[in-house]
Amino acid sequence: MTRTLSLVLLVGLLLGCEDGQQPPQAPPQPFAEDLLGLHNAARTQHGKPALSIDARLTAAAQKHADWMARTGQFSHTGEGGSQLSERIDREGYAYAAISENNARGQETPERVFEGWLNSRGHRDNLLGNYRDVGFGRAGAYWVACYGRPR
Repeated sequence: MTRTLSLVLLVGLLLGCEDGQQPPQAPPQPFAEDLLGLHNAARTQHGKPALSIDARLTAAAQKHADWMARTGQFSHTGEGGSQLSERIDREGYAYAAISENNARGQETPERVFEGWLNSRGHRDNLLGNYRDVGFGRAGAYWVACYGRPR
């Protein structure tokens, strides 16, 4: 084996991948599974198709939740003045439609979902014409990113 190939294989093993493939995604956090179940139960009651968790939307949601927790800011405008579309674009999700729900202060997935369901704009998002979702949580900050791919 050549020295270059050995180095590539070693780096691949250290990164948890082979032949340049991406490492496997970590399983969703328990709060994300709970939120997905709550979302899909409500969507079923309203004749909407179930959502699936998307790793790219999850990354965008988690990074925004982390930023809000780090800075103490609670906003749809994120780090460096970023808007949702920029955060989703950075993660490589090609979308036809996107939206975002944020929350602060709730201690459980059930409480944050209840808050979103009882707020007209947030409810419109969670029952909207989307296929995918990603959830993030950092301390008291929660984020849901919804998407419909192109």
